[in-house]
Amino acid sequence: MAPLSQQTSQPPGRRPLMIYDGDCAFCRRWIKRWQCMTGERVDYAASEDVADRFPEIAPEQFAQAVLLVDEEGTVHSGAAAVYRALADVPRMGWLDRTYRRWNVFAKVSEFAYSLVAGNRRLFSFFTTLLWGKNLEPPSYIFSSWLFLRLFGCLALCAFISYWVQVDGLVGSEGILPVADYIEKTGRALDEYEPQAWKFARMPTIFWLNSSDLALHLTFGAGVAASLALIIGVCPAPASLAIWLLYLSLTVAGQDFLTFQWDILLIETSFLVIFKRTGRSPADRYIVQEPSTSDSIDWASVNRPFDGDKFDALWNRVEDYLSQKDRFVATLHVAAHEEHYIPVQVNTETAWQGLFGHNMFVRPEPGKYNPKSKEEWTILNVPTFECEPERDGTNSEGVVILNFAQRKVLLAG
Repeated sequence: MAPLSQQTSQPPGRRPLMIYDGDCAFCRRWIKRWQCMTGERVDYAASEDVADRFPEIAPEQFAQAVLLVDEEGTVHSGAAAVYRALADVPRMGWLDRTYRRWNVFAKVSEFAYSLVAGNRRLFSFFTTLLWGKNLEPPSYIFSSWLFLRLFGCLALCAFISYWVQVDGLVGSEGILPVADYIEKTGRALDEYEPQAWKFARMPTIFWLNSSDLALHLTFGAGVAASLALIIGVCPAPASLAIWLLYLSLTVAGQDFLTFQWDILLIETSFLVIFKRTGRSPADRYIVQEPSTSDSIDWASVNRPFDGDKFDALWNRVEDYLSQKDRFVATLHVAAHEEHYIPVQVNTETAWQGLFGHNMFVRPEPGKYNPKSKEEWTILNVPTFECEPERDGTNSEGVVILNFAQRKVLLAG
């Protein structure tokens, strides 16, 4: 296949346009991968949607190979089109440079492209074998969804299996009544510890009430929280409830639970509360804007985000936080008096604010930003859930860095 190079009367605009066969499933899969790599440097469209805009291109050319129409209206096809689309992608630009300089490389590339284009079904099989059906960066949305529900089922089994035995184990008529245990432990701690330290020494809600009714109500609440996690209602509060309730029951269980797998369940339930501590690389973005666009290694990890969408999402998160308590800390990044960066940390909870205090430098009173430098703003609102179709994100959680506006957004 000889590379096509012709001129159109209607250039696509400020960005090159790659045109592909929308009826070709193999083509669509690779186009999605290239979109992740090129970000907003290149626009993409199916030939069925834009063929009328380019009457100079014959219909059969759209079916033979992908076409790239650059900003000047020049049309490139096949391997040349792919290499030019990837020219500004870090670690991929050498392909376009080599193609232009070395005729042998260009001929080999076009031959390889023709071979793949003529055997799409075969190479689709090899693509699936090597990369899987989805060539886009993984989002882990399904894995997260499945993990939470499986954990909810596990917690439900734990609460129910313990509940049916509780009267005989730690009930008022059981082997080790929890009421007696709480009373004796309380008297011993009263001699050495302040009242408030009882909860730290022996974390259980049964300090408040250790009756049989309290035991059964705790199990009922645990079952309800587990069911809420299974059906996806308020997963973070449900996970917090599971952790607190099962921790209380494990402490009340005394010798019956302190050496079994229940401790692992408590630890896991605590981690589930912060299920977004480890975000997917596909949830992290950098706003693409002129001042930094050429300095960023754009790839599947450093993913571009539209500036207008960022502003809209930032405003939504601000409006959401305005209805809640806001914890603000003014801190420094780095301690050097010339090279520090002033940052205002806005969080939804106090403990997140303390995390900022621990991570950054706390200036002395009256000494914040003595050089009057431009300030960075961090907005961290974990209970705000993004809507991917509306906000342009990959999932309900996102981290976006905006160098031009000196803003960092963490939501979800």
